[in-house]
Amino acid sequence: MAAELLVYPDTRIRDISQDINRFDDELFDLIDEMKVAMEENQLEGLAAIQLGYKAKVVIIRDEKGDILELMNARVSEAEEPEMIEESTHYYPGVMVNINRFNKIKVSYQDREGIFRSLRPSVELGRMIQRKIDYTFSATSIQKVSKDERSRIEKLLEKENGPAEIGYEKQVNYRDYLYKTIKYLLILGFTSLLLPLFIDSEETLGSLYLFEQILSGLLLVLIVTYFFFAQYEAKHQKVCTSCQTTNIAGLSAIALGKLVVLFGISYFWVNPF
Repeated sequence: MAAELLVYPDTRIRDISQDINRFDDELFDLIDEMKVAMEENQLEGLAAIQLGYKAKVVIIRDEKGDILELMNARVSEAEEPEMIEESTHYYPGVMVNINRFNKIKVSYQDREGIFRSLRPSVELGRMIQRKIDYTFSATSIQKVSKDERSRIEKLLEKENGPAEIGYEKQVNYRDYLYKTIKYLLILGFTSLLLPLFIDSEETLGSLYLFEQILSGLLLVLIVTYFFFAQYEAKHQKVCTSCQTTNIAGLSAIALGKLVVLFGISYFWVNPF
């Protein structure tokens, strides 16, 4: 009898897999069980969470027919995104249009705990990306466009009934925080135009004070955004090095704009 894999709408697939820190017989037994399940279900790859095990273990059959064993795997480099059609065992009979990278570098540990890296072929890399997503509790529906997600949800609802409320919805509160920063920056730069229309020492003094307070507030918000975004990313369904890099990049851009705003206000409206 084939091992039972999780399928929609089993919510256990949403559990975030835990890092492997003990490379022992218990791990080897799990890997062996996964290999049997992969063969019985005629799959080319499998993540431990697909069997209900919250462990960052992925096994993949390569082009030679050998099975790769990847522990704590993550995509450390990614290039050449391409929209492809993809299916997964968790959503039986459903095809999605999703962006996958054609060139990736995968960092992982083998069954002995030794750190290794791999640059797979295009097809193998796509499979690895899909299985790594599972270890971070990300299903394919979470990574498609809004229109594509709507289409798939209607199909799933027709076949399986309504999904659990909020099942696929992921709210990034950091986005609201970043929008606040963006709008305050716009306000700050726009207010610098006032001296072109009102040229009085009193106006310049008030404007300069406003810009100083605004700059201080923005600095606090940017620092808060950076640390909160890191915290939120670690506790959400999709948490990769790409998110961390993106958060750092957005914070740096906002901080750069703040420096420019402060510099212009100091030399442009400073009445002293």
